[in-house]
Amino acid sequence: MPGCGSVSVPRTETAARAQADAAELVDAVVATVFGTIPAYATLDATQVDEVKSIAGWTLRRVLDLWATGTEPNAEDVRRFRNVGGVRARDGRPLPAVLRAYRTVGPHLLDIVSERYGNALSVPDVTALGRTYLSLLDVISEAIQEGYDASTRALLTDRDTSLRLLASDIMRGRQTHEGSLAARLRELDTRLPKSFDVLIVRPDEGATGASQRLADGPVGGDALLQASVDGLNVAMFHQADRSLVGSGLRTTGTCGVLLSGVTTRSAPRLFRISASALHHPASRPDVLFGRSDVEAIAVLTGHPDADGDAFVQDTLGPLLNEPELLRTLEAVLWMGSDIKAAAELGLHPQTIRYRLRSIAASTGRTTRSQWDRFVLHAALTARG
Repeated sequence: MPGCGSVSVPRTETAARAQADAAELVDAVVATVFGTIPAYATLDATQVDEVKSIAGWTLRRVLDLWATGTEPNAEDVRRFRNVGGVRARDGRPLPAVLRAYRTVGPHLLDIVSERYGNALSVPDVTALGRTYLSLLDVISEAIQEGYDASTRALLTDRDTSLRLLASDIMRGRQTHEGSLAARLRELDTRLPKSFDVLIVRPDEGATGASQRLADGPVGGDALLQASVDGLNVAMFHQADRSLVGSGLRTTGTCGVLLSGVTTRSAPRLFRISASALHHPASRPDVLFGRSDVEAIAVLTGHPDADGDAFVQDTLGPLLNEPELLRTLEAVLWMGSDIKAAAELGLHPQTIRYRLRSIAASTGRTTRSQWDRFVLHAALTARG
């Protein structure tokens, strides 16, 4: 590599030691990136692992180039072009991506000097800096080219771009507000702060069911649609639950309708909905809502389970109505209105009146076996 000088034995040995410590070094430089660049602070676990994988490969490549005195090759360019393309598709701002690589350089030099400096000469450390700067030129140009190429391709095919955006929102790849706003502007579309999401499992023999629902009068035209992990997803300003339920029963398709979803809450809700749609309780005559999928997540020990959210989504206003809560508990525990009335010392008609109030508040009736199950589980989780 021009300007790097001859390769010394200490440099080769130090590079080998650093390669052996690569996992620890990667954690250190990635922590710096996450602590410095806001766009990286909101990444989920999968995205963090991806960043670490790319950082690990980049670190090993820098050390290899430094140890051998060679230059980046065509394969390096191809890899970084691919990185740029992926970053364009997941909506991460290009300036943030390039800044991450610029941030890593000085920190890497500091780490190498601190850990292995006693074995290196000043020319060796200088050569490492030059190696990284030389690679940074390649990185910046290749990522820019890949990013621009993917952006042009996405804008050329707007329908594909919109489906990709919907998929990225569900997968948690589009949580940064600034990059989402820019992406929506580029696609000339809008997304409200909260929206309804219909998730349908396209069972064999019911192909196209969710597409027909999305195109039908369930809530106007869908804002965004996509197929994500084998499930069909459509976002609406506000979907008509009764029409969705009727459509699912007609097509024999299982689905979930979530209300009040945001781009931040969407990934978790999608994951627990996907799990719920593969649970034995999922069937066409029951249109799951948020509390249904929260219930299944809690009861199956799903990693995204949230007991507090389940209780709040299921019982809601009842949490501030102690008489209604006591009535619900009595009916569920005693097994009938009459026995609950006797237990509470009330007239059966009073119990029935309160049950109507409970149904109006929760959307659930004790006459439904599934609703009884969910209400019972929520009361148990409440403690």
